Amino acid sequence: MSQFTLFVKNQFESDDILHIRHTVVRAWIVDLMSSNFTATTVNRKISALRSFFHWAIKKKHTSINPMLKITAPKKPKRLPEVVPETNIKRLLKLPGGYRFQMTLFSHQRPVYGRTCTQPVCVGRTGKPQL
Repeated sequence: MSQFTLFVKNQFESDDILHIRHTVVRAWIVDLMSSNFTATTVNRKISALRSFFHWAIKKKHTSINPMLKITAPKKPKRLPEVVPETNIKRLLKLPGGYRFQMTLFSHQRPVYGRTCTQPVCVGRTGKPQL
């Protein structure tokens, strides 16, 4: 909240954050994103601001909620890491590698009505670790 209040004071020369428009909030979000904050951090700050305006409306400090027109930035999707084939071959050559091989290729579960093989790693105890 203090970051947002400081932004409004510096950029718009206003101390009254209860009567701002959604364009001011969008300008703040753009400023955060251009300052290399991650989407997760920006979303957390937006959530705090949403909670503040929800509280302010509930306590009748304001009647307008600029957060209704704000959409949070999307988080980038991460690709899964692939185990290199050489590492798989080394695992299969280890003592108990046959057990790993059986676990690797026999562990199946339904996904959206289809069956999908999912790799499982076997630890030192010989128990599968998901």
